[in-house]
Amino acid sequence: MTLTQVQKYLLSCLSGLLISFSLPLSIGGHPLPWLGFLAWIALVPMLLATQNESPKSTYRFSFITLFLSFSISLSWTYYAMHNFGGMSSLASILTALLLSLLMAALLALAPFTAKYLQRKTGQEYIVLLPVCWVVFEFVRTFFPFGGFPWADLSLSQSPFIHFIQFVDITGVYGLLFFIVWINQILSEFILHRFGMKQSFLKQKITLSIFFLVLVFGYGVYQVQTFASVTQGAPRLKVGLVQANIPQDKKWDEKFMVTNLFLHQEMSRQLFKANTDLVVWPEAAFPQMFPEAVSSFPPEVFGIPKTKDEAYLLFGALTTDDHQHLFNSAVLIDETGKKKAVYHKQHLVPFGEYIPLANVFPFLHKLSVPVGDFEEGSGRSVLPLSMGRFSVASLICFEGVFPQISRRQVDAGASLLVSLTNDAWYGPSSAPHQHLAHTVFRAVENKRSLVRAANTGFSAVVDPLGHILQKSPLFDQSLIVSDVSLIEAKTLYTKLGDWFPWSCVAYIAIAFLFSFIKRRGSGEKSVWV
Repeated sequence: MTLTQVQKYLLSCLSGLLISFSLPLSIGGHPLPWLGFLAWIALVPMLLATQNESPKSTYRFSFITLFLSFSISLSWTYYAMHNFGGMSSLASILTALLLSLLMAALLALAPFTAKYLQRKTGQEYIVLLPVCWVVFEFVRTFFPFGGFPWADLSLSQSPFIHFIQFVDITGVYGLLFFIVWINQILSEFILHRFGMKQSFLKQKITLSIFFLVLVFGYGVYQVQTFASVTQGAPRLKVGLVQANIPQDKKWDEKFMVTNLFLHQEMSRQLFKANTDLVVWPEAAFPQMFPEAVSSFPPEVFGIPKTKDEAYLLFGALTTDDHQHLFNSAVLIDETGKKKAVYHKQHLVPFGEYIPLANVFPFLHKLSVPVGDFEEGSGRSVLPLSMGRFSVASLICFEGVFPQISRRQVDAGASLLVSLTNDAWYGPSSAPHQHLAHTVFRAVENKRSLVRAANTGFSAVVDPLGHILQKSPLFDQSLIVSDVSLIEAKTLYTKLGDWFPWSCVAYIAIAFLFSFIKRRGSGEKSVWV
């Protein structure tokens, strides 16, 4: 199967489009049908284009695929920077493209590294590529700027309940491995049909079918036994407030009293419905206040004076004794007494803090004008204690990182609560993708997850990943739901990221082996 350079470039672009359309997308405010099944074939054109290429050429074609994919799936960054960051259209476009370029340059190292190790060690590409893909997606959770693991391939599978249950063992990285594995076996099968001999093809197909049956069977088992797991588990009646306050009015002093009054009235309705916990979105309280404040008048939050044993969790901006600014979640009881505070520990780069701002002061001009926040530390990252049980608070961007919710559930949280304000992103793909990310946090830890979003989507997700309730975007909505509080911990909760670290170890050993082999034989580099 001989391809021209033009055909290889076209195939690389086709893969980029397939990846993009496998993820949640919204164009012009109109969400596209979810085509998550495309993820299982999305990489095939790129893999065909790079079949006989050198590591350097493989990197080039892979970069084209990933740059196109990220440019489409991360296009929502333009909306925030242009509409609320004070940036021109051109500057917003260039910044969004720069982010896509950075993500593509990093992830394209996966096929590049796999191709290099294949040539140096003789190992099968079908093993090396998924392993390398997991490693560099894992790197994206930490680098650059503290991590930006948005829109990975696993995101495409969030509606497919039976296929995602095993992430409670491996995390989303096991799902990533399996998706890339299937793409590679399909590309080898196509090449075989064109007369190109593929080593151990029958064995690989047999192993792939075995994996498929194992993953699906585990999912069926989890779904069928879910009722028995939750039977007898404590339940909590939760109310979610979605006030739908436009971003340009959220911090306008003329609207602060109106905004607070709206949250009061909506909360009052929820407390009348005998909810145990009412949740406001991120930064819903319209004024900054010192962390030292120990109590509030309950009527400020719409809590009736006759209410017994109830809680309200609200987002607010707080300061400590040193005037450090935090994006916080504050828990109060029915008397208005502050029970606990959680400070957001993973901040949004160029939104809540400026990376390298001390070195390059001009970078302050690129930031959406939110503030110069501090990360939470120490006690503030522990679950919020609520009498008989605890909740884990995930503020906005934190719902994208598996490690945060895992640590809090491992520390005793029996409910995940996500507070967010996606008004920054308008009717783009971001709210759809953001919700899909948080679905995996519920499944990984087998915890119910409730999500209060200023403009949507507010939602209730069960421990299997079913979205039980979801509000419309840009609509004033109330959600009331009884959620189960499961105490048992999953293997992922207990062991954390054992799977990607195993992949890191595998690649490290492969590099060591190739180095020793090269030193012994005097071989030349095969990077190009």
